[in-house]
Parts: sequence; structure tokens; C-alpha cells
Amino acid sequence: APGAVLSLAGYSGKRGHRLTRLAVCRVERRSPTQFLHDCPAGHGQSGAPLFAVEDGRRVAFGIHAASGGAKGLAVAARAIRRDAARRPY
Repeated sequence: APGAVLSLAGYSGKRGHRLTRLAVCRVERRSPTQFLHDCPAGHGQSGAPLFAVEDGRRVAFGIHAASGGAKGLAVAARAIRRDAARRPY
């Protein structure tokens, strides 16, 4: 949902040897399969997981795909799960 609080974990180009987690960024707009976020993702963080807290538990919310300016684009985890259930590999 728009406004959902996220955190991004990954290996950015600046610290490629070290796992970093950026907390307190948010979903800005959402469709059934993707969403825009304001997490400051750096070079090399495509494919990094975005987490949210639901019912007191940290859950995978999406996968960061691209950045442009101060915005990021991610694929929604529920879309990935739905696709995997339809087409098991």
C-alpha cells in the first residue's frame, strides 16, 4: 500500500564488500505487479530485496529493479509468488 514503510538490503557500489540495510523509506505508488519507492538505492543494488513489517514480522515486499533520480522501481513480491505458483520451474 502507498506509504508502507520499507527497508532495502544489498551491496551497493560504494560498499560492494559489505551488506547494508537502508531503513525508513516508503512505497509511493503501486500497481498489482510493481511499485515506486523512495529508498536511496545505489549503483549495483538491482535485485536487492525490499522488506516491510507485517503483523510484527519482517517480510519480503519486493525486489528493487531500477533507480532514476530519487525514485526506485521494484517488482512486487506477491506478483513473483503468484507467477511462480502458476508456472513452477
